Amino acid sequence: MLSFSQEAVIAVAISLSIASAALSIITLLNLVKLKKRGELLMKLSKEFEKPGKPKKLRKRYVVFRVISDGKVLRNEVEEAIRSAVKELYGATVVSIADPQLIAYDDELMKGIVRTNNLAKDYVIASMSMVRGASGRRIIVKPVKTTGLLRKARKYMEAITR
Repeated sequence: MLSFSQEAVIAVAISLSIASAALSIITLLNLVKLKKRGELLMKLSKEFEKPGKPKKLRKRYVVFRVISDGKVLRNEVEEAIRSAVKELYGATVVSIADPQLIAYDDELMKGIVRTNNLAKDYVIASMSMVRGASGRRIIVKPVKTTGLLRKARKYMEAITR
C-alpha cells in the first residue's frame, strides 16, 4: 500500500518521463527537418558550382489562383508566398528562388509568379502550403508552369472561377 505522497512522487516522475520523451521526439523531428534543408542547400549549391560551363538560370512562370471568402490584394498574396517559401525552406532558398508576383487580377484572384528553373518545384510546393494572409484564410492553388510569359498570360486568362 502506497501513501498519498508516494503516489504523488510516482505521478510526477511519470509526467516528467512523458514530457522528456515528447521533447526528444520534437528535437528529432527538428533535426530531420534541418537535415533536409541542408541537403536542399547542398543540391542548389552544387548546381552553381559544377565544373565547366555554369548552368544558366532560366525563368519559370507559375500560374495560380487564390481561393478565399473575400478579396485578397496583390501585396498580401506576394507576402504570403514569400513567407511560405521562407518558412518551409529558409532565407537562402528565398534568395535563390526570388519569387516575384508578375501579374495579379484582384477581381478574379489569379496571377503569375516568376522564379527560376532550379527553385520552381520549391516555390510550387510552398504555394500549396499557404493557408492564410493578413488574418484571412486563403488557399493558393498552382495551376500551370511555363517558360514563356506570353503563354503564362494566356493560361491565366483561361482560368475560370
